Amino acid sequence: MSAPYAGPPQGPPISHLPPPGSSKRRRILATVITMVLIAIAILLLLRACADDQPQSVSIVAAGDMGCDPKDPGTGTALECQAKAVSDIAVGLKPYAFIGLGDYQYEIPTTEGYETVYDPSWGRLRDITFPAIGNQEYKVHEANTFHTYFGERSGPDQGYWSVELGQWHVVFLNSNCTVVTGGCGAGSPQHKWLQENLAANDSKCTMAVWHHPRWSNGIAGSDARMGAFYETLLVNDVDILLSAHEADYERFGPLDGSGKQLPVGVSQFVVGTGGQVTYDPEVGDAAWRAKAKPVPSEFFDADHHGVVQLTLDPTSYSWQFFAVGAGISVYEGIRHIMHPEPVHDPRLNYLVLGLAFVFEGAAWFMALREFRRAKGRLGYLRAVRESKDPTTFVVLFEDSAALLGILVAFGGIALGQATGQAWWDGAASVVIGLILGVTAWLLAVETRDLLIGEAAAPETVAGIRAMA
Repeated sequence: MSAPYAGPPQGPPISHLPPPGSSKRRRILATVITMVLIAIAILLLLRACADDQPQSVSIVAAGDMGCDPKDPGTGTALECQAKAVSDIAVGLKPYAFIGLGDYQYEIPTTEGYETVYDPSWGRLRDITFPAIGNQEYKVHEANTFHTYFGERSGPDQGYWSVELGQWHVVFLNSNCTVVTGGCGAGSPQHKWLQENLAANDSKCTMAVWHHPRWSNGIAGSDARMGAFYETLLVNDVDILLSAHEADYERFGPLDGSGKQLPVGVSQFVVGTGGQVTYDPEVGDAAWRAKAKPVPSEFFDADHHGVVQLTLDPTSYSWQFFAVGAGISVYEGIRHIMHPEPVHDPRLNYLVLGLAFVFEGAAWFMALREFRRAKGRLGYLRAVRESKDPTTFVVLFEDSAALLGILVAFGGIALGQATGQAWWDGAASVVIGLILGVTAWLLAVETRDLLIGEAAAPETVAGIRAMA
């Protein structure tokens, strides 16, 4: 007898079955989650790449640095101060050092790099980005330059670019007779510059090359760099760094013909890295017979030093750090501890005598101008009440220079008379103190002219009487 029919096999309760369309929603949800995770991964990757460059960086720049190892000017005030200048640069602890060319004079031999450059500026080699100067090519194909800096020297042709912080920086080769195709419009290097700047999406850009487009130094402005400079203007480049001249000079925005602009490229000429500083005298700069000086904001041919630039994402600031009172005191102490006798001081006396004559003439003219400007006021009151610092700043500086010359003369004379060479070091310390005190006095007397000052009591009383 067959079993009674129990009906079709029973399946799971209806409530346990997946609702219609649920598997499709799960696939969509899984796809969305996957896409979100991929997007987060991409964002994290981009952020990690961006973090490779900090938002703001401090860089130091200078050119024209090391003297020839046998240079007789080693250690003098205006020559061979690479160690002193590099001490300033190292002390600033920069994110990067931009070398502006001419690292080692007169012939950049391996010996020169090892004995002069390396103990001074070489301390920054691992963070150096070096532009190539004309001295480097005194050795075949700049071999010693490329050997010393290695990969940091860039490609052989001498032009390349790098990112420093949020800034785009282009390095160019201004040795126009050496670089392939020269520096004219349409040259290979010029085309590369145009393409590089066109592809640049940074808000701020800096250009670096050795020979300055604008200069009032002994060599003057270099017209060969005209096409490059025009390209900087068209592409809204912010800063141009150069060297070559033995001075520090800063130019505000100028057009291609040297006329002032409200905005544009600001150029810094920083050839004060320690080799020599030089202020052209009448007849020294041949270009002055053919062209007028270019308007600049600042010119200093008396001090070695470095420019420090703080590069922020959308702006920058700068400061020039000069070798001055501090190095004079330092060198004085060094000479006291390790005195070096002067065998024939006649040349020293001659140089100091001529310096005293010229500085004395300048001091006399400054005094005469100050006396004319002060009128019936006393000297101290005239300084305190002056609204034009040029009337007394020049007098202060010339007075300090004269005192320094007299102290130097006395140090040499005492050293010669007593046979004690440390007198020369003592004189250097005193000169440093004179410079320091002079700088402090000028800072005190000109501070209110920079930040504003209250009206004199008699002026206030007069206004109240009129009210």
